[in-house]
Order: sequence, then C-alpha cells, then structure tokens
Amino acid sequence: MFGKKKKSLISMTVFILVIMILPLNIISFIIMNTVLVNARNSVISSISTNLASYMKDLDNRLTSSYYYLYEIASSNYCRKYFSENAKSSDHWSFVYDRYQLYRELAETPSLSDYADGFYFSRPDINDFLFVDLNNSDTMTQDNMPDIIREHSFPDEKWHLYSTGKYTFMIRNIVHENFSYGVIVNCQNNLPKFDYDNYELYFSTEAPEEDHNYISCSLKSGISDCILNFVWPYSELTGNINLWVYFMLFCVIIYLLAIPALYSVFKKYVGKPLNELNHAHHELKVGNEDYLIEAAPNTLEFTVAYDGFNNMAKTLKDLRLEKINRELAYKEMQLNNLQLQIRPHFLLNMMNLLYTLVQNHETAGAQEMILYLSQYFRYMFRNGKDLNLFAREFNLIQNYLKVSALQHPGAFTVSYQIDPVIDLMRIPPLLIHNFVENIIHHALLPDRVVHIVLFGEYEDHMVTLQISDDGRGMPKENVEMINNRTFPLGDSGKHIGIRNSITRLHYYYGEQAQISVESYPSMGTTFSIYIPYDLEEEANDEAFDCK
Repeated sequence: MFGKKKKSLISMTVFILVIMILPLNIISFIIMNTVLVNARNSVISSISTNLASYMKDLDNRLTSSYYYLYEIASSNYCRKYFSENAKSSDHWSFVYDRYQLYRELAETPSLSDYADGFYFSRPDINDFLFVDLNNSDTMTQDNMPDIIREHSFPDEKWHLYSTGKYTFMIRNIVHENFSYGVIVNCQNNLPKFDYDNYELYFSTEAPEEDHNYISCSLKSGISDCILNFVWPYSELTGNINLWVYFMLFCVIIYLLAIPALYSVFKKYVGKPLNELNHAHHELKVGNEDYLIEAAPNTLEFTVAYDGFNNMAKTLKDLRLEKINRELAYKEMQLNNLQLQIRPHFLLNMMNLLYTLVQNHETAGAQEMILYLSQYFRYMFRNGKDLNLFAREFNLIQNYLKVSALQHPGAFTVSYQIDPVIDLMRIPPLLIHNFVENIIHHALLPDRVVHIVLFGEYEDHMVTLQISDDGRGMPKENVEMINNRTFPLGDSGKHIGIRNSITRLHYYYGEQAQISVESYPSMGTTFSIYIPYDLEEEANDEAFDCK
C-alpha cells in the first residue's frame, strides 16, 4: 500500500478541472431549462390568478344584470310597453309608457355597474327601444335592431358578440310578439399585465396549444365565454438565451486556457509545495538548522515559509523548555521530600519512639517503627510517578494512629471515602501533606478536634476534602491560597501548598483545582478537584494496598 506510486497534485488538479467542464456544462443547461420552466409556470400562475379574478367579476356582472333584466320585465312600464293594446308606436299612451320605461332605466345609477345596456323590441308595431347606460359608441339605437335580427340569439343564453373594437355578452329573451335583453361589455376592467406584445381576447373555444407562445385560458362559469391570454415565448427567453450563449463562450475559452492554467498552477502552487515538502523532510531527518531560503511568489506561501522557518528556529527552544520543565519538576519533588523530612518531624518521631520504649509500650513502639518504615519506603519508592490512592490512604491511616500516640485524646477521625476512588492514581504524599498540617497546626489544647476525610467520584471528576474543626486560618492566608498570591522569595513558608498546586496542574492540567475555606477557631476545609476517568483504571492489575 505504501509502495504505490503517488499521483502529482498538479496533474490531479488539472484533471479534476477538465472533467468538471462537461458536468458544469450539463448542469448549466439543466439549470437554465429549470429556470425557464419555473419562469413559464410563474407567468402562467400569475396570469391565471388575474384571469380568474376578472372572470369571477364578469360572472357576477352577468348574474346581476340578468336579475335586473327580470325585475325590469316585471315592472309596470315594461308590461305596458309590451301590452297588446298598443297597436301603434305613434299612439300617445305608448309613447308615454315608452318614455317612462327609458327614464326608469336611464336614471337608475346602480344598473351601469353591471350592464351596459338594455333593449326592448316590438316587431309587431316596428318599435325598438335601446337604453345605453355607458354611452357605447358601437351599439346604438340605430344599429342594435340589425344586430339582434342578424344573430337572433333565440336560446335565452349568454352569447358572445364582437364588433372588432369591443366584445359584449348579450342575453336575449324571446316571446311570441316581443323580445328584450341585456348587454354587458366584457372589456370593462380588463386586467393589465407588465409584458410587451401580449394579446388578450375573448372566444367561445380555447386556442390550440403552441409551444412558441405562453397561453392561458379561463372559461366563464355561467356562459361559453373564454378569456384567452397569449404571449410570445421569445419575450420570456430573450435575456436568458443570451446568458446561455455567454456561458458556452466561457466554457470554450476555459478549454483553450487549460495549458496556460497548468503552467501557472505549476509555478505558483506546485513548486512552492515541493519546497515545503523538502524542508519538512530535512526537519524529519534531524536537520533542525535547515531554513527555506527560496523567495515565495504568493502571499499564502510567504506565510507558510515564514511559519516553517519560525517553527524550525523554535524547535531547540521547545526541547530546552521541556528539559527545564522536567528539571523544575524534579526539583519540586525534591523540595516536597525535603518538606517531609524536616528535622523537627524526625526529632519528634524519635522522641516519641524513645518514650514508648522507655515506658515499655511495646505495641506502640512497634507500630511507630512500622509506620516510619512504610513512610520512608513510600517516599523514596522507585517506578511510577503516580501511585494508587489506596496506598496513600493506608499511609494516612497509619500516620493518624501514630499521631494519636503522640496526642492522646486530642482528635478523632472519620473516613467517608467512596471505595471506587481506591483505583485512582495520585502524586505520592499529596493528601498526606494536608493531614499532617492538621496535626501540626490545627489541634487545640482545650478540646477535641474532629478530622474528616471525604472522597467521591462523579461524572469523571474526583472530589477530595480534608476537614477539621480546629484552630482555623487567618483570612489573609485563605485569600492567598485561593488567589495563588504567594509572596515572592518566601521559600520557607507555604511550600507544601504551592507544591501541591503545581503537582496537580502538572499531572491533570488547569482543570485540577485546590480551594480552602477556613475561619479562626472554627476549622478548615481543603477541597481538591481532579478530572479523572476511573473507567480506564478498571483493567489494572490487582494491588495490595498494604
């Protein structure tokens, strides 16, 4: 697998660019076709909405005008006009009734909102009355009789009639000796569209489909009238076709420019990449003094070259920093050991051992000797930097037993330790230092001090608390520990706390924390928080905490 010949980045890039041309071309045409289809559907949808709104208004006008025609036919003047008693159009009573009928229609303003005219015909006395409500210039009192006679309109349905300039809907009611009807101008309130060269016309049949036009038709709900919209398809596709031709031109230019693109890519990308690869190889084989001296030809490779050179220059510094850090840690461990092996600590232990032997307290003396042996063996142990908490806890228990011999009745101890944290690994003597501080600084001569060791594990976090209700600490010391503001040059004081904080951060990072709460004469609680995954310790070998 590793011996397989690798392909050149430049060749692969140019190859990818070339094979992308055809898919891009196909995608471009698909997109353009989709755009055209969507645009066509959008136009048709918009036109259909407007046509539906108009046709609904026209149907309302037709229905209302027919309703008024029915009412007019039932009026008193209309019945007199059609009365068989009228034998002549010149008779004064007929002329009067005819005038009153005309006046009733002409002076009713609401009629003009629906109908454009009403007509009444008496062929038996050769009379025709036309009431023009909207001053139509194509249908007048003179030409209306010829229009009605020519087309007859015998079936009492709405009929479409066009004069060339205007289109009307006519409904004619025919009786034996007379007829009457209503006329509605279809071109009132026709919808307007923001398109050029479109045609809007009425017919009784929908036009044949023609792909060269965008067409839309809508039929009246109560008549055979159909409103048609026709718009040349080229009006929609004109600008888009120009864009398609432009894209084809760009694709051809791109194909012709591939050799030049390859040359430019090789100069400005391939050559600098090879220089970087060579520099990393030199660094890998141990040539830490190697620097890229070639002049970069782009801003990006200028940054890359400078970054590599800075990295190469700082490698030695990083190694030295690591060495110094390890030396500082070893020195910190030595300081911690020196803290534990204090002359007065050893002197007190030896005095106590002498006293126990002199008083023939053999059991106590044996316990003291065993503790000191365990203590020094634990402190100077070789091997791992971290040790099981169970071993630390066993050492603490033995220390408190020995301390009880030195301070009989001065304190009591309570352990509240979750057994699961026995598997945890901690820096040696970390908790022991805090317990020892209680014995040295917190005990009171006039009452018993209660010591509590608490430990729990929850959600990958270990919490350890060492509490007492003894002497307590001054407020300034509490603030100094919590704020990490230890005095400079104060090498003999607070070294245990400082070393504990440093060791925690060294092993567990900044998430590990130590905080303290303390009040004079009320006691002190040190809380230690350590991020830890105890599940990883579940497969460790069995151990003997003794």
